[in-house]
Amino acid sequence: MIPSLLAALSCFCICYFPTSSHAEDLHRGVWFWNSSSSPYGAANVVGDVTKEIQTVDFMTAHSIKRVYGSYQTRTITEPAVIAAWNTRLSQAGISSQFLLAEPTWVEVDNRPNLLTKITDRVVNYNTAPGRLESEKFDAIHLDIEPQQLAAWDAGDASVKRDYLTLLLDTYTEVRAHLDAAGLTGVGLYADLPVWFDKLPADGGSVGWADAADRDAWFAAIGVPLSGVSLMAFERDSFSNINGAVSYERSSIPGATVRTAVQAKVSVDETWDDIGLFIDMQNTLEVSYGSNEAVDIENYRLWREALDESPVSKVGVALEKTGGDFQLNFATTAGGTYVVQESDDLVHWKESARVLHTDGSAEAPVIPAGDRTFWRVYRFDD
Repeated sequence: MIPSLLAALSCFCICYFPTSSHAEDLHRGVWFWNSSSSPYGAANVVGDVTKEIQTVDFMTAHSIKRVYGSYQTRTITEPAVIAAWNTRLSQAGISSQFLLAEPTWVEVDNRPNLLTKITDRVVNYNTAPGRLESEKFDAIHLDIEPQQLAAWDAGDASVKRDYLTLLLDTYTEVRAHLDAAGLTGVGLYADLPVWFDKLPADGGSVGWADAADRDAWFAAIGVPLSGVSLMAFERDSFSNINGAVSYERSSIPGATVRTAVQAKVSVDETWDDIGLFIDMQNTLEVSYGSNEAVDIENYRLWREALDESPVSKVGVALEKTGGDFQLNFATTAGGTYVVQESDDLVHWKESARVLHTDGSAEAPVIPAGDRTFWRVYRFDD
């Protein structure tokens, strides 16, 4: 076993790109907002060939298979640009979902506006004469969150329950609208918070009549929807996330249910460092499988977190004293050193953390199974 352990140890940095067959089995999704003020926004990436290539290379390296993209009116004003972008995604094995977000669309009076946008921006684009399959959108992705409305905040539990009826009606109307336009093969996906399911008796804010009322609503949204992304944001432990999504994962038949985490990385944010954020992605995928995890909110935040994280490669050596193994590595003051381990070079978990040392450090490690891999990276404090 020792030769394989020694061969596995080298300098890794946190921006490690998985290339094994395990990585190819991952099916991550990412929100790709317009974000016109950011170099990582769709407004500045799509249409710039160099940036498109760099973006798709990054997504491919990080096992992204679904992009939820916000392109505003560009399918109308720049259809050739969008066609080229969708083709680039398709060639990389990435599906393209057209992202639409506006909480007021849940209201009956505003729903025609949503349907008109879908016709103008997706139906007419997908069905344009000569449109190639690789150029089309594979799905529509709705981020309609009634909990963002002032009326939701001002309303009592019964008002919130009524809004969820309106939300189900909205999904149903959009599905019927796509079908009537001949886009029966275009999927319909939606984002949901993880707390809609909580009953009043358990402190929930939605006025469910009882558990049966709640169960019926969640089962019903699985009819118009192809899938749901559960926004488990601001939760920084697996137990917290798992407890929040366990009901939905088993209660929406007919739709895929994926768990999403948000890439807010820095002190006082959800993740103190980028390593913890990456660890959670791996943990969710190991626990739920790639079809149910993980979606990442969002591409801009993710790239900015990587850019801003002062990460250094750390050289490590494996030594054995008696029957015990340890990693030895040089350190400097003011840094945090994180040791991760894996049995497949894809799924990593933190096994040790060393703070504020100057000189060298030793981290005891315990090999698991026939082979174990370790890596060490450093964050500046």
